[in-house]
Amino acid sequence: MNKKFFLLILLLCAFLCSATGQKIQDNPEIDMMLIRGDYERVIDTCDLVLQNDSLNAPIWYKKGLAYQNILPDDKSFDCFLKASEIDPDNNLYRYMVAKDYYGRGQNMKARPLLTELCASDSMNWRYAFYLTGMYLKDGKYDDAINVYKRFYDRDSTNYIILDKLGYAFFKKGEYLTAIDFYNRSMAIRENNISTIKNLSYLYQTVNRPDTAIILLTRGIELDPYDIDLYIRRGSIYFSRGNSRARADYLKILSLGDSSALYLKRAGIGFYSKNEYLMAIRYLNIASEKDTTDYETLELLAKSYHELNDLKKTEYYYNKIIDVLGPAVIQLSATHSTLGNVYIEDKNYNEAIANLLKSDHYYKNPGMIWIVGYLYDEKLNNPSKAIYYYRQCLTDNRNSGYPYSEDELKNVRDRLEYLEKQQKAGK
Repeated sequence: MNKKFFLLILLLCAFLCSATGQKIQDNPEIDMMLIRGDYERVIDTCDLVLQNDSLNAPIWYKKGLAYQNILPDDKSFDCFLKASEIDPDNNLYRYMVAKDYYGRGQNMKARPLLTELCASDSMNWRYAFYLTGMYLKDGKYDDAINVYKRFYDRDSTNYIILDKLGYAFFKKGEYLTAIDFYNRSMAIRENNISTIKNLSYLYQTVNRPDTAIILLTRGIELDPYDIDLYIRRGSIYFSRGNSRARADYLKILSLGDSSALYLKRAGIGFYSKNEYLMAIRYLNIASEKDTTDYETLELLAKSYHELNDLKKTEYYYNKIIDVLGPAVIQLSATHSTLGNVYIEDKNYNEAIANLLKSDHYYKNPGMIWIVGYLYDEKLNNPSKAIYYYRQCLTDNRNSGYPYSEDELKNVRDRLEYLEKQQKAGK
């Protein structure tokens, strides 16, 4: 709320306090200074009055109002506290002190004041607003609900109260009841974007994503420049593997949020449609923004692989290895994939080095068999081939890796042949 507007409301409350039997002295000159925003003069004038009348609670209060609008704001609290100490039965002063305690996170001091204020005027929304805020923070959802229901019983068509009840029941974990109250709110004010967002989140929580998407789409129709609506809908599409997510992430980017996550997800959308050049365009920017995201690097490697650019594929798999460090299983898989790319590129020594690293991080007789095969068929090194074929069979026995008997027979037969050749001196 605009501070000047809030100040006008407080002044009106002060002028109307006679209705509650709590009068505040008239001081029209100071009041006009406040309304005009001449806060320094208000403070100076109040100080002159307080020199002769230090127990003038209304002047302390008005000085506090002036300090609220200039720095340091802490001085306003001191003034309100002084006014409240001088006139402890004045609800307006106590409310200002309680509100300040609440804003400072000092709920233990704010709660008793607000509880007393609510007891004195149970239908004062200002008091209830802050008291229920503390109840919700403390997990006292039923206490907050009981306060909201007092207002609901008086006016069941107040969408603000319906939203508050929806939120309290959501926090309590009663999602269907929360949905009911939010729907009642929507029936009264169907264009409330905040309610649309909260209700869509609840429908997603109860596993009704299609309803959530319908709501978010309605919200986008109402406000096509609200990035958060696209983020929410795109997230649902993305979690379901729906290609429509791409359009939402591209819209998010066009509206000015170029976060690495949204660039990456736009890239994923293009990759899933085999548009690898476009995928690389977005993934490269995402990778520049977050150089530690190995998933983005892996997508870049895969995109370049699909385009048969083996050098770039190798480059990005090597970057993944640098990033992953101790992430053993993923690191093993990455070395394995990079090894296979090097085989395609006919760089067999690098292929072997990566396959052995893969086996080092995560034992797999299959890696060792391929190493043996490369030494056997590609590098014409039977001694090394024999060594790794033997290791493959040993590792398979020790690890219980499920190679079929036919596959194992092929390894044994080739090993026996090479051993005979070696003994024959060939």
